Amino acid sequence: MTGDPTTPMDFGCMSETEADVLQRVISILKPDEGARDGFVVSIENGRRVWHHHRASLTFLLIGEPADGSGRCVVPARLLSEAAHILHLNPDARLTVVDSTVHFGIGRHRVMMATGEREPAPVPQPVFASSATVGGSDLYFALSTHCWPPYVTDPAQLEGVQHVVRMGIRAGELVIATDWSGAGCFSGQSAIPAETSGAEWTVAVELHSLIRIFDLLVRFDVLDDGPLGTEWRIEMNDEDDGYLRISCGPVQFLVDRVPVGVEAAIPVIADRLGEALEIPVEVLDRTTIQFEHRTERVCCEVFEGPDHRARFTIPVHTLPSGAADVVGPVVLEINAFNESHLGAFGFIDGNTVYACAVLSLSPGTVPATPKVVEGLVREAGTLRECVQMAEAVSLRS
Repeated sequence: MTGDPTTPMDFGCMSETEADVLQRVISILKPDEGARDGFVVSIENGRRVWHHHRASLTFLLIGEPADGSGRCVVPARLLSEAAHILHLNPDARLTVVDSTVHFGIGRHRVMMATGEREPAPVPQPVFASSATVGGSDLYFALSTHCWPPYVTDPAQLEGVQHVVRMGIRAGELVIATDWSGAGCFSGQSAIPAETSGAEWTVAVELHSLIRIFDLLVRFDVLDDGPLGTEWRIEMNDEDDGYLRISCGPVQFLVDRVPVGVEAAIPVIADRLGEALEIPVEVLDRTTIQFEHRTERVCCEVFEGPDHRARFTIPVHTLPSGAADVVGPVVLEINAFNESHLGAFGFIDGNTVYACAVLSLSPGTVPATPKVVEGLVREAGTLRECVQMAEAVSLRS
């Protein structure tokens, strides 16, 4: 709890909507009381806000206007009785005194200890792309993609990343899963939407989306539940780190996850850092860079019919305006490429690079340190050849 534990905090009167929503989500979110967890209540920008985070999913409930500041963890078990008290007395208030949560008024009240750890602040990403869809359309689309295929041997699905892709296109929201790597079917649903912003796609963990689907059921989206009939899906924040699904006062923030070749980048970085005992910098979702034996190495991953990683080292920069140098250097690069199988050279602008390409699969990632070691050796050879060709052409 924030602040001095002996200082009372008054979070005001709960609304019936807040109490109803919290009651509906408890059985799905299941805050771990054994870990001193619950729902975090805070006052943000003049409103009472409830939130709970676990794994890659954050639940947010924007409550009524409230004064003051502070945050505390409210145990989930307190909320059922709080809803009952609220029904009997709408003036009941939520307060915290001496690290104890109180709800009620007069002789009718409930009290429980708050969580002992400092609650995390509420995430507040700003999104550039959005799609507004009907609740029933979203429900049935998620019903297609939120459950793994039925197979007689569950181990068949273990080699496939359990993710769902969601994309905003002009006039539609697209939801897709791909189980073809497990011998099952890939699939896609498109539902009509009012859209704004750039077309964008993110991938999220399947288990997080399953919990959101279960919560849609709890909110009676097929039967005019308490939130409304339109749901808003947002993506494309500054760091491209979240997907937001919201309706009325309820929001779900889902962490974006790397998918496809993007998922290989952190694995490659860890493998290289451990095997070569060097620091590896992750530049973005598809690129890492590091220095090994004085060479500056860049690794980029590419998606296509065969996923691959390209390792490059700049070996020499040609002088600007020296067109006569390029021909002999190209001939030297061609000779190098003909005589070397593990690496090759190319020119981009005025820079000559040594390069090695590795076809990516779970079985080839462990070989990346050997690829780098070989490329570093070959880069030195290519540098000597190019510098010699340049020097000869400049003297002639």
